[in-house]
Amino acid sequence: MRGTRYSEAELVQIVTWQIGRRPSIELSVARECDYGWPAVMINSPFNATGDPNPNLFYLCCPYLRVELARLEDAGFIAALQRIIDEDSDLKQHLETAQAAHDHEWRLAAGEQAGSGRAGGVNIAGSGETTHLKCLHAHFAYFLTHPDYIVGLRIVEILGDIWCDDETCSKWK
Repeated sequence: MRGTRYSEAELVQIVTWQIGRRPSIELSVARECDYGWPAVMINSPFNATGDPNPNLFYLCCPYLRVELARLEDAGFIAALQRIIDEDSDLKQHLETAQAAHDHEWRLAAGEQAGSGRAGGVNIAGSGETTHLKCLHAHFAYFLTHPDYIVGLRIVEILGDIWCDDETCSKWK
């Protein structure tokens, strides 16, 4: 599957299988896994009704979605938030990443970004630039921005980031 380009219809079918529901927003592949399957989607900055969508990058890899949910259930967001709160360099890095995400979102949104319909657009729509809201969104951002230190902290806990059985080959 590596290097394959998907038709729009096939991409929707694959992502529907990966996330367990049909995507409700326009999307394209931002990052593939080592097997060549969609791992992170880049979403339209606005949904079908015109409302802002803060999740510019969306994790669709089923293996990572399960692993990150397991970490969230174990309280890892709170633990990582405490580390960020106590580490001024890490806190500054998170704020810088939030500003970069906002900038990317605004570039993707074009003229609509200035319509007053959206304020600052942080990763996962977090209201504060130093607050973690969703490991999935932060990890999707990391997979598209490999220098994102918060993502590297998550990798330290996860270990291997890709499945060992090419899970997505089972989608058909």
